[in-house]
Amino acid sequence: MKKQWGKTMKCGDIGKQIVYLREKKGYSQKEFADCIPVSQSTLSRWESGAIIPSLQQLERICLVSGATLEELFNADKERYEKSRARVVLQKRIIAALVAVVIFGNLYVFFPRYKVLGKTEIYCGAYGDSLRVYAKPLIYYDEDEAYTFGKKLANRYKNETDVSTIEVVFVKSFSDLNKKDNEFSTNVYLLNTLSD
Repeated sequence: MKKQWGKTMKCGDIGKQIVYLREKKGYSQKEFADCIPVSQSTLSRWESGAIIPSLQQLERICLVSGATLEELFNADKERYEKSRARVVLQKRIIAALVAVVIFGNLYVFFPRYKVLGKTEIYCGAYGDSLRVYAKPLIYYDEDEAYTFGKKLANRYKNETDVSTIEVVFVKSFSDLNKKDNEFSTNVYLLNTLSD
């Protein structure tokens, strides 16, 4: 049964046409792949429609099989490039969406503040107070800092030695005592904290 070239070749039919050309010449997948030259797995992915060969690779397929691009597509190179560009754009959109999901999850689960291991207890306005230093890893946001500080203070709410937790948000851990190094200081009374 002789294969007829269709009037309107779709991008998804490229794999079928490659199979047809290969079988018409009597090549196995390995033999055909060696003539192009590409790996057999690449040829297999072209034939299944998983990926689309570049124009140069397609021209090489035509050279090895004895067909022309016009015969293969019943169209010109511009039409093929438009089809390929559409597929490439779709793949880029999918990759961008995947990146958004990944970075969105990182933003949700990635810690936003680093706490300095050094803490100090001093006598403050409400009694003994524990001072903890925290530095934003990405950027400083006042609302997020308050929420983070409250969570940090909740870790110490059963401490009997101190009555307050003072969380100092700093730009750098190297100059803790400089006033212009601070973003803010939040004070949390331990007896008023709730979960």
